[in-house]
Amino acid sequence: KLLSLEKLFQSEKEDLEQWCEEKKEYLSTKEEIDSLGSSLMKIMHLDLYHEEYEENESRLNSVKKTSGEIIELNSVNKDEVEATSKKMEDLWNELQQLEQEKRNDLIKQRDSE
Repeated sequence: KLLSLEKLFQSEKEDLEQWCEEKKEYLSTKEEIDSLGSSLMKIMHLDLYHEEYEENESRLNSVKKTSGEIIELNSVNKDEVEATSKKMEDLWNELQQLEQEKRNDLIKQRDSE
């Protein structure tokens, strides 16, 4: 059971990490706004990202749940699993911060149009 949990954890972690890294790149990209319409489109795009972010929160919860089960079973890898789970949660929170920064920037640019 422990081996299958560790494989599941690794798979879930890799999928979530890949998704987060792709979104981090999008959120870190400075948007150039040249019109009110352009700013509204960028904000709508960010709103769609936010919906996707909320939908994918279950993936983070699954990583955390699986890591908890591995730790509970006293795996020799429990410290690494716990650290990885914490790293994923930190990355998730970083996405939230980047989204807020991007939203603030887009609104600021929109309001100056």
